[in-house]
Amino acid sequence: MKDWTDYPWPKEWNAITSADSHLKIPPVEQFYDAYDFDSLVYRFGAAASAYLRETVERYRRGKPVWDAHGPRRCQGHLVWKLNTTMPHIYSSVIDYYLEPGMPYYALKRAYEPILVSFEIGDHIYAWIVNDSTEIVKGSLTVQLYNIFLNKAEKEFTVPVRVAAGQSQLVCNLDEFGQFLRNRLIVGRLVGEDGDPISTANIFADIERHLSFPEARISLEIEGDELVVGTDYFARCVELSGECNVDPFGFFFSDNYFDLLPGDKKKVKIKTKHKEGNITAKAHYSKSKTVIEYKAQK
Repeated sequence: MKDWTDYPWPKEWNAITSADSHLKIPPVEQFYDAYDFDSLVYRFGAAASAYLRETVERYRRGKPVWDAHGPRRCQGHLVWKLNTTMPHIYSSVIDYYLEPGMPYYALKRAYEPILVSFEIGDHIYAWIVNDSTEIVKGSLTVQLYNIFLNKAEKEFTVPVRVAAGQSQLVCNLDEFGQFLRNRLIVGRLVGEDGDPISTANIFADIERHLSFPEARISLEIEGDELVVGTDYFARCVELSGECNVDPFGFFFSDNYFDLLPGDKKKVKIKTKHKEGNITAKAHYSKSKTVIEYKAQK
């Protein structure tokens, strides 16, 4: 008999998992302990998302920092399992009701053809991965952002030119010198025309060591798109919908995303419902924002 007592999940899960999944737990230790059902779902979802993001980005960079000018050693990555059979729990990114979870959206972002990717080691490095069919030309601005003061305390910009099918180490962040690890690191890649191409953000510390401001989300509907804004940094904005107490059937082109003040995030809405309410909430904030939805005629 296996001893399940030390495994980091409710004992009721023991009967519905397999394939030595207790050895494949994502980094749950980086997140706050769960105190209710919602925080338990978040902790496991955020940990799985962090593992997948780090893994996919590392594979897509395809080479280590110490051989940054060498060839890409890995140019592909495949997630072959999207869901598991009910009630089995193992590596799902889509649930039994075909609703995408946090790991699904983490993968969707990590698989974007053009990607800003930060790597934290002895130094912090900024990479650009270009798996599109065209050369990427533009500039990368890296900011050291204070999430409580709503401002970038330091920033610098470097020119970027990355050939199609290549990854490139653009710079390190030594220019920032010493800084508190609760600062948010933000990378914004824009083209020569000034249009945004890719944005990424990361903390230099684990989430369990951080605190977050109370963020109030703003919502507008423009056609089939939801325009999302915030007054403070919003960690993991969750969008949900309901129609006549039915919470299923609302799908969003992006979800469970971080958002900075001043940014406007446009998210496409797809639903079978003709009307309903859409709710937005940052994970560490108490306030919720609700907007009425009506399908376009």
